[in-house]
Amino acid sequence: MAVSPSQLYLITCCHSPKKAWDALQSHFERDTLANKLLLKKKYFRMEMKETTSVEKHLKEMKELTDQLAAVGAPIEEDQVVTLLGSMPKKFSTLVTALEAGDDALSLSYIQQALVHEENKFSWSTVLTGGPGGSALLAKQPRLIRCFGCEEVGHIRRYCSQKKVAHNASTARENMVVKEREHSQHLWSFLLELCGL
Repeated sequence: MAVSPSQLYLITCCHSPKKAWDALQSHFERDTLANKLLLKKKYFRMEMKETTSVEKHLKEMKELTDQLAAVGAPIEEDQVVTLLGSMPKKFSTLVTALEAGDDALSLSYIQQALVHEENKFSWSTVLTGGPGGSALLAKQPRLIRCFGCEEVGHIRRYCSQKKVAHNASTARENMVVKEREHSQHLWSFLLELCGL
């Protein structure tokens, strides 16, 4: 048995492997109502991130179902629904197709279909050099780059940096015009004083 050094205090007084196991089990696998509810909440709210692999997501879901079974709250009937509901948007076409299919879909069949779909995404990326893989998925939008500031997401006509620069140059021009008017008024006043 391998126990982390930080957890050794839990079993130092145990004289048999059975007692050590029971002590660890009572500490980590509490079968209280609060723990059961917490595990169920984690399970039913689980969502796969876009960057997570299907295999890793399936492993995390399996670990939670095992923990729930260990505390006496096994989940059997809702695993298919929870798995399909936890998938990211890129799997929506497959999820819709599976939901519209037979009523008797097994968990293992859905797991295999999800892994297969992920493999299609991977091969599509390798072959085309970009994302995709499912014939029903929309094309990725192309990125627009500004010729003024070189940033992505807008064109030069709508560039905020151009407006700032334009506003600054307009302000400078207005200041020069005001200085000229002021100097002309000053010269006019001086000429009137001198009587010229």
